Amino acid sequence: MGKNRIMAFVLAAALALCVLPVGAAPGVPGGFSLPPGGSAVESRSGLGSGQPRLGNTVTVPDGDGIKLYKVNSDATYLSARGGSLVWEAGSRTATLHGLDLAVNADYGLFLPEGTTLVLEGESRISVSGKGSWSVLTSGDLTVRGTGSLSAEGESGGLYCLGGFLQESGRLALRGAVSDGLLVNGASEVRGGRLEAEGDSSGILVSPSGSLKIGPGAGGFAVGKYVGIYSSGPVVEILSPDFEVRIDNDGVVPVLLNSCFVDTGITTPGGGSGRWEPGARRLSLSGASLGGITFPTGRSTLELEGENRVQGTILSADPVTRGEGSLLLRGGGSLTVESGALGIPAVVLDGGIELSEGMRLWAGADEASAVETRTYAGERWLHVESPAPPPVPAPARRRESRDAPYEDSSRFSEDETGFWRRVAGRIGEAGDGETVTARAGGYTRLPDFVLRALRENGGASLAVEWDGGEFLITPGDGLPSGKVFYLLSGLQERYGDEAGEAAGDGGKEKQNPGTGGCRR
Repeated sequence: MGKNRIMAFVLAAALALCVLPVGAAPGVPGGFSLPPGGSAVESRSGLGSGQPRLGNTVTVPDGDGIKLYKVNSDATYLSARGGSLVWEAGSRTATLHGLDLAVNADYGLFLPEGTTLVLEGESRISVSGKGSWSVLTSGDLTVRGTGSLSAEGESGGLYCLGGFLQESGRLALRGAVSDGLLVNGASEVRGGRLEAEGDSSGILVSPSGSLKIGPGAGGFAVGKYVGIYSSGPVVEILSPDFEVRIDNDGVVPVLLNSCFVDTGITTPGGGSGRWEPGARRLSLSGASLGGITFPTGRSTLELEGENRVQGTILSADPVTRGEGSLLLRGGGSLTVESGALGIPAVVLDGGIELSEGMRLWAGADEASAVETRTYAGERWLHVESPAPPPVPAPARRRESRDAPYEDSSRFSEDETGFWRRVAGRIGEAGDGETVTARAGGYTRLPDFVLRALRENGGASLAVEWDGGEFLITPGDGLPSGKVFYLLSGLQERYGDEAGEAAGDGGKEKQNPGTGGCRR
C-alpha cells in the first residue's frame, strides 16, 4: 500500500543525508562547495547590475548542485544556466537571485542547519538523480522574500531534517515519485504561498513533526494517496486560501487513516469526494478509487451516483488491521472489486451497516443478513440504494386488529426468503437445468432473481403461481431497471412455454402462503 512506499522514501532520504560528501571539489558530481580557504574560479558574468556579490565568486558547472554545508566564508555562486546564489556565512543567509540549476545528482541545494533562504526573482532547481531531493536542509529552515522558487526532485522538492518556517515568498515544491515537502520538526507557514505536490503526498509530516498553515498563507497540498500525510492530528489549517486535495488516479488507494484535515478528492471521469475527519465521513459522487483505508473505529460512507473501488476497503493499516466498521448511506451505489487474488473486497473487523432500504450483494448473492458478514471473504461486493418510487407508497395496512402492520410496497420476510432460495438454486444450476419456483399467492418477482439468471447464463426458471405458470429460458430477453416485477406482467410475456417445462411437478400441492421451489 501507499504508506510503506512513502516511508521507504523517507528512510532513503535520511540515509542520503548521512552519506553526502563534505567539501566536494568543483566539478565533482553531487554538488559544488567552497571549503574555508579554498580556491575559486573568478567570473565576472552572470549577475545583473545592482546585485550584490560577496567573497569568492564561483561558477557552478552545469549539472552540479550547490552544497553550503560547512562553508564558513562568504561566497557568490554563479550558475552556468543563469542567476546566482549569495551566501553570507555569518548569518547563514542564502539569497537566490533568479538561480537556475538543472542537476543530475542526489540534491540540488544542500543547506546547513539554521539557514535563512531569501527569494529574489524567479528561481528554479530541478534534480533528476534517483531518490533525489531538490533542496535538502540538515536542520531548521526559514524562507522569506519577494520572489519564488520552483523545486522538483524525484523523491521531493524540499526535505527539512528539522522544522520549516515560511514567512513570505512563493514555494512550488514537487516530488515526482514521493512528496512535495517533508518536515521533521515544528513547522509553520505564516505568509506567502506554498504549493506542494507529490506522487504520494503533497506534504509529509514525520512522527516528530507538526505543521500549521496560518490565516495569512495561501496555496495547496496535493497527492495521489493523501493531501497531507501525518501520523496524528498534528496538522492545523487556519487559512481559507489553502486547499488540501487528493487527485486519485483510480489505481492507488487513498489513505484516510493518515489524513487528519478536511480533504477534497478528484477521480477520473469527473468523480469527486470529500473526507471530513472530524465527522469520520467520506462522501463520494460518481467516484472511482483504487482502494480506501479508513481509520480505526466507525466511519460513514455517503454515496451519490455510481461509485467504484478497484481495490480493498479496510480500516487503519493493511498490516495491523485494527478494528473498524462502516455505515453506508445515501442514494447512490458502490461496487468494490479486489485487485489481488485471495484478498477480499472488504476487510473490516466491525463489519458493514446499511441504512434503511439499501441492499448488498457479495458475489452473485444478496447478503441475507449484514450482521453475519457473509461478504467477508468475497472479492466482489455491490451495494445499491432503492430506486425512488414512481408514485407515493401506499398506506400501511393490517389484516386484523391483532396482526402487525405490513407495508405493501415491500416484500415480507417469508417472501424475501423464498425468492432468495430461488436465486441461490439458480446460481447452483448447470447449463440446461430448469429451476421450478412454486410462488403460490405471491404476486411479485424481485430483480435479484433475474440477476441470478443473467449471471448463470445457462439455467432456466419455471414459475408456478396462482395466476398461471411461465418459463424464462437463457435466450429470453430479461427486463431490468426495477426493484421487482409483477408476475402477471411476466405471465403475459413468457406464459406460452411454461406448461411443457413444469411437467407434472407443477401439479403438486403447494402452500399458497409461502410457496416452494425445486430443481
